[in-house]
Amino acid sequence: MQIRDALLWTSLQFASVLALELLGIAVLARILSPADMGLFAGAFALIRIAMLAGTFGLHTAIIRSDALTQELRGAIVAIALVTATLSAGVIGGALALAPGLLLPAQTAMLAALMLPAIVINALATTSNAELQRDMRFPAIFRSRLAATALYQVVAIALALTGAGPVALALAFVASTAVFALSCARATGWSFVTWPRLRGSRAILRFTSTVFAITALGQVTQALPALVLARLVDMATLGFFSRSADLVTRANRAITEVAGNVVAPHVYRQTRAGEDPAQGFMNALARMTVAIWPAALLMSALAGPIVRLLLGPQWDAAIPVLQWLSLGLVLAPLRFLAGTYAMALGFERRVLLRAAVFVVVTGAALYALAGLGLTAVVLGLLAVQAAELLSTLAILWRRAGLRTGPVLVEMARSLAVTLAAVLPAWAIGLALPEGTGSDLTRIALGLAVAAALWLAALALVRHPIQDELPVSVPKLLRGVRRRAGR
Repeated sequence: MQIRDALLWTSLQFASVLALELLGIAVLARILSPADMGLFAGAFALIRIAMLAGTFGLHTAIIRSDALTQELRGAIVAIALVTATLSAGVIGGALALAPGLLLPAQTAMLAALMLPAIVINALATTSNAELQRDMRFPAIFRSRLAATALYQVVAIALALTGAGPVALALAFVASTAVFALSCARATGWSFVTWPRLRGSRAILRFTSTVFAITALGQVTQALPALVLARLVDMATLGFFSRSADLVTRANRAITEVAGNVVAPHVYRQTRAGEDPAQGFMNALARMTVAIWPAALLMSALAGPIVRLLLGPQWDAAIPVLQWLSLGLVLAPLRFLAGTYAMALGFERRVLLRAAVFVVVTGAALYALAGLGLTAVVLGLLAVQAAELLSTLAILWRRAGLRTGPVLVEMARSLAVTLAAVLPAWAIGLALPEGTGSDLTRIALGLAVAAALWLAALALVRHPIQDELPVSVPKLLRGVRRRAGR
């Protein structure tokens, strides 16, 4: 599958899954309280770290491998089972033997319910990574869609019975299991094999560094929920977590759409000795011109988005969403800088940088929590900007990047972004607050921004304008062909 077609398949997956998730969010936000959401957010932050420990960098090892032999598969399965079991055991033991050490009592109970997902996710990672490595994105799309649909059904059904945040925890475990089974079936159960220790040492040498880097990144992402759970009330944490969750779903346009395609391609380019600067520039041009308008539009429409999806009781989340959405402007550069730094062999420098910024993030949270959520968000954005600059400093000269061409590409994307978003934002401001429903205001903003975005692409002669007329019809034919099977 070509890069262009793969990007379109992952875009279709992202849009379909996001639509299901937003529908579920809109329903659940009217059943569960902000405090319920805050309890789940604190528990899930811990489980997310444990799930990452369970995979131990195996996802990257599979993507970077030249060939997946049976011996290699057995070694990967052995590592996954051992690390996931240890991770679940350590977390479970800490929750049982030292209540209140990791999380408050109610939050700890939710985390205990989700412990099985740690092992299930480790096994799902192996099959999912193989599908990604082979660019079999339609299979990933079907698996993700099935898991997301099951999550919404189970969560809503249990929430209606009064289960509270327990509904979200049980739905998460069920959806993780369905995703694991679906991916395994798509690979022909290729990772259903006897665990083997032979060959595991070589894998561990590489994955240990990758794991440490990824783990520190996940800890940095989870720190706000973990720290705020101890410093603010659960309702305030709920407002923050729901806003952060909406931004995270938008950020998946990078991690799931571009990341799943670009990362394997970058590793192949590096192995082949191709010029990393050219690949970086191509990816930068396409990612910024898509992500930047979405980030600014999401910030401009934060009020209608929160009221439509979550309801009027969540108005305190609006300013948080406005600022967090602007942070998405940094996301394409952060992703590309990190991916290329890893591909070019700067793992140890990236690891040191990640360790430093875990400490910086924690210190910023403790210092700013008493000043309100807006101060916390602005502090987090400042830390992210500093982290990006430090990664670019590692990468810049060694990747052959030049300041002038990079600024030109960013300026072109910025011109398209402002041309698309500013008129849509101005129209929204011109409408009185009571004019039309929130859905109408969002639809009008999206329609105006989309039309102006396409016009601006043609005006600045962006390379993506020539790719869309060819790729989109091809994607639609592929969807119809598979639907007819």
